[in-house]
Amino acid sequence: MAQLPAALPSLVGREKEQEQLERLADDAEASSSVAICVIGGMAGVGKTAFATTIAHRLAERFPDGQLFADLHGAGPGAEPRNPAEVLADFLQSPGRIRFVGHDHVRGVPGAAGASGHP
Repeated sequence: MAQLPAALPSLVGREKEQEQLERLADDAEASSSVAICVIGGMAGVGKTAFATTIAHRLAERFPDGQLFADLHGAGPGAEPRNPAEVLADFLQSPGRIRFVGHDHVRGVPGAAGASGHP
Protein backbone atom coordinates (compact mmCIF):
# COMPACT_ATOMS: atom_id res chain seq x y z
CA MET A 1 0.00 0.00 0.00
CA ALA A 2 1.31 3.41 -0.90
CA GLN A 3 -0.42 6.57 0.27
CA LEU A 4 2.21 8.93 -1.11
CA PRO A 5 1.05 11.90 -3.15
CA ALA A 6 2.14 11.87 -6.78
CA ALA A 7 5.84 12.35 -7.35
CA LEU A 8 7.01 15.73 -8.58
CA PRO A 9 8.70 15.75 -11.99
CA SER A 10 11.76 17.30 -10.34
CA LEU A 11 12.85 19.01 -7.16
CA VAL A 12 15.52 21.62 -7.73
CA GLY A 13 18.11 22.67 -5.18
CA ARG A 14 17.84 19.84 -2.66
CA GLU A 15 20.11 17.25 -4.24
CA LYS A 16 22.64 17.41 -1.38
CA GLU A 17 19.93 16.83 1.25
CA GLN A 18 18.41 13.98 -0.78
CA GLU A 19 21.81 12.30 -1.01
CA GLN A 20 22.32 12.75 2.75
CA LEU A 21 19.03 11.01 3.50
CA GLU A 22 19.82 8.19 1.07
CA ARG A 23 23.20 7.68 2.79
CA LEU A 24 21.48 7.70 6.17
CA ALA A 25 19.04 5.03 4.93
CA ASP A 26 21.95 3.00 3.52
CA ASP A 27 23.84 3.21 6.83
CA ALA A 28 20.76 2.22 8.82
CA GLU A 29 20.09 -0.74 6.55
CA ALA A 30 23.71 -1.89 6.72
CA SER A 31 23.72 -1.76 10.53
CA SER A 32 20.20 -3.20 10.95
CA SER A 33 19.13 -0.04 12.75
CA VAL A 34 16.40 2.53 12.25
CA ALA A 35 16.94 6.01 10.87
CA ILE A 36 14.58 8.79 11.90
CA CYS A 37 14.70 12.11 10.06
CA VAL A 38 12.95 15.37 10.85
CA ILE A 39 12.32 18.02 8.20
CA GLY A 40 11.68 21.47 9.58
CA GLY A 41 11.16 24.96 8.27
CA MET A 42 8.71 27.79 7.80
CA ALA A 43 5.43 27.32 5.98
CA GLY A 44 5.75 27.25 2.22
CA VAL A 45 9.47 26.41 1.95
CA GLY A 46 8.90 22.98 0.40
CA LYS A 47 9.02 20.53 3.32
CA THR A 48 6.21 18.37 1.92
CA ALA A 49 7.65 18.49 -1.59
CA PHE A 50 11.04 17.40 -0.27
CA ALA A 51 9.59 14.66 1.95
CA THR A 52 7.42 13.33 -0.88
CA THR A 53 10.35 13.33 -3.31
CA ILE A 54 12.64 11.42 -0.95
CA ALA A 55 9.82 9.05 0.00
CA HIS A 56 9.40 8.11 -3.67
CA ARG A 57 13.15 7.65 -4.03
CA LEU A 58 13.25 5.31 -1.01
CA ALA A 59 9.90 3.56 -1.56
CA GLU A 60 11.39 0.33 -2.88
CA ARG A 61 13.15 -0.12 0.47
CA PHE A 62 9.74 -0.34 2.13
CA PRO A 63 7.84 -3.01 0.19
CA ASP A 64 5.13 -3.28 2.85
CA GLY A 65 3.98 0.22 1.97
CA GLN A 66 4.35 3.90 2.71
CA LEU A 67 1.98 6.08 4.70
CA PHE A 68 1.33 9.79 4.24
CA ALA A 69 -0.61 12.24 6.40
CA ASP A 70 -1.40 15.83 5.54
CA LEU A 71 -1.19 17.46 8.96
CA HIS A 72 -2.82 20.73 7.81
CA GLY A 73 -0.31 22.76 9.79
CA ALA A 74 -0.23 25.83 7.56
CA GLY A 75 -2.49 27.84 5.34
CA PRO A 76 -5.35 30.25 5.79
CA GLY A 77 -7.76 28.94 8.41
CA ALA A 78 -5.84 25.69 8.70
CA GLU A 79 -6.16 23.78 11.94
CA PRO A 80 -3.47 21.17 12.62
CA ARG A 81 -4.83 17.63 12.67
CA ASN A 82 -5.23 15.80 15.95
CA PRO A 83 -2.39 13.24 16.29
CA ALA A 84 -4.82 10.60 17.56
CA GLU A 85 -6.90 10.97 14.40
CA VAL A 86 -3.82 10.67 12.19
CA LEU A 87 -2.79 7.49 14.01
CA ALA A 88 -6.30 6.07 13.78
CA ASP A 89 -6.39 6.82 10.04
CA PHE A 90 -3.10 4.95 9.57
CA LEU A 91 -4.31 1.96 11.55
CA GLN A 92 -7.60 1.88 9.67
CA SER A 93 -6.05 2.19 6.21
CA PRO A 94 -7.05 -0.54 3.74
CA GLY A 95 -4.82 -3.55 4.24
CA ARG A 96 -4.03 -2.62 7.83
CA ILE A 97 -5.37 -4.10 11.04
CA ARG A 98 -8.65 -2.44 12.00
CA PHE A 99 -8.75 -2.40 15.77
CA VAL A 100 -8.38 1.24 16.75
CA GLY A 101 -11.12 3.79 16.26
CA HIS A 102 -11.11 7.47 17.12
CA ASP A 103 -13.27 6.69 20.15
CA HIS A 104 -10.82 4.09 21.46
CA VAL A 105 -7.66 6.20 21.57
CA ARG A 106 -6.91 6.96 25.20
CA GLY A 107 -4.47 9.32 26.85
CA VAL A 108 -4.13 11.62 23.85
CA PRO A 109 -5.37 15.16 24.56
CA GLY A 110 -8.15 16.14 22.21
CA ALA A 111 -8.95 12.58 21.09
CA ALA A 112 -12.55 11.53 21.33
CA GLY A 113 -12.87 9.30 24.36
CA ALA A 114 -9.47 10.34 25.77
CA SER A 115 -9.56 9.82 29.48
CA GLY A 116 -6.00 10.74 30.31
CA HIS A 117 -5.40 7.15 31.38
CA PRO A 118 -3.28 4.68 29.38
